[in-house]
Formats: sequence, structure tokens, C-alpha cells
Amino acid sequence: MKTEKKSRANSIGDLRKDQSSRKRCLIVEDDDDLRELLVDAMSGANYQSLGVAGVGEFQEIASAQPWDIAIIDVNLPDGSGYAVARALRQFKETRIIILTGRSALADRLESHAAGGDVHIVKPAHLAELLAVAKTLLARRDENSAADSGWLLENRTSSLRAPSGGTAKLTPREFAVLELLMGNPGLLVATKKLVEAASDHGDDLTSDALRMLLSRLRHRVLKVTGETLPVETIVGRGLIYRPSSG
Repeated sequence: MKTEKKSRANSIGDLRKDQSSRKRCLIVEDDDDLRELLVDAMSGANYQSLGVAGVGEFQEIASAQPWDIAIIDVNLPDGSGYAVARALRQFKETRIIILTGRSALADRLESHAAGGDVHIVKPAHLAELLAVAKTLLARRDENSAADSGWLLENRTSSLRAPSGGTAKLTPREFAVLELLMGNPGLLVATKKLVEAASDHGDDLTSDALRMLLSRLRHRVLKVTGETLPVETIVGRGLIYRPSSG
């Protein structure tokens, strides 16, 4: 038991060090096999994933972390999963899936009252869980972008500023901004940005990415009169930091 707890503590330490743009997923499930299956499935879908077995472990190592998605069982050995859901609601960006054997209407209503976004009854297909998580986060990120006033417009391949001004984008510029704006406030590694831009032509170097961003900043400022809210972290990557107001 001590070895298992140490392993989980190391896992949360690894997540704190990981500054990539991968979404963070918390699994709260007391069934060891199911918890391991869910962690493996979410990790395989490129989430930073951590599993805990109950309320106590959640409070000990995971309650202060800003998770993107949480998959929570209700019947836990040391308390209710609803308590975990309520605690996670302090992080407005967290999306919550209640995964439980309870199927009655009263249970579904209680899940939503506790802060759950979706109530899924066991046994559930992994494909459904992955699809629900993807949809919840996509809607969250779309709302975040809209709230910031900066919008990517797919139909016209352009960026609209809060002022209403619009700047046309090349396919590479669009790919870079799509990755950044889909991860507001998070560091997106230079390697990831280079890969995204390289999908639209010849391979790009990190120096070429810097030039691309420099030209884009100047054009956005010239066309819209506003500064592109992208911060450069030298040697590491970029962060999209939209105004909260």
C-alpha cells in the first residue's frame, strides 16, 4: 500500500513538471482494474492522466490541481464521489463526468446538482467516454475563445480581434493559432507548434516559426489595431493569454 501511494505521488509530481499542452485528466475510481483501464485509455488519447482510489487520496494529492476533465465514480470506500465533484467546481475550467452504476432519475439529478456535466451509467464503452470528454473540452475552449473576444474563423481562414477587425491567415498561421487558442493560458511547446505548422507545407524550423509569429504580430496590429495576446517563453514555446475581461 505504501508503494502504491508513493507511485501516485510521483505521478502527480510528473504532472506538475509537465508543461506541455496536453489536457489533464483525473480518474476517481476504487476498482483497481477499471481505474487502470481508464488511466491507460485517457493516456493513450494524449491526456496527462492520474488515477486515485477514493476521496482521501483525492484530497491528499489531487484536490489542488486544475484538472481539465475528471471522471468520477460515486460509490467510493471512504465517501461520495459527489463530494469530489463539488470540490473540483472551484476550478471553472474543469469538466466532470460522473461514471456510476446508478441509473435512476434521482441519481442523475444529484450528479448534475453536484456539478457533473454528464452522467454515464456503467458499464460504459471507452469510445463513449473519450468522445464525451473531447466534446466537453471542445465546447469549453470555444466558449473561452469567444469570451476573450478573439475568434478564429474557419470559413474565411481569418482571425477576428475584439475590436471587430479581421486579419487574413495563411494555413500555417491558422494552424499555430488554432493550437494556441485551444489551450488558453497553457504553454505550448515549440516542437508542437512546429509540427502543426509543418502539416501545411515543408518542414518548419524553430527560427522560421519565430519569423512567422513576428510577421503575424505586425500584421494583426496593423489591421486590427490590437496586440496579439501571445507570449513567448524563450527556449520553450508560446502561451495564448487572452484578456479575462
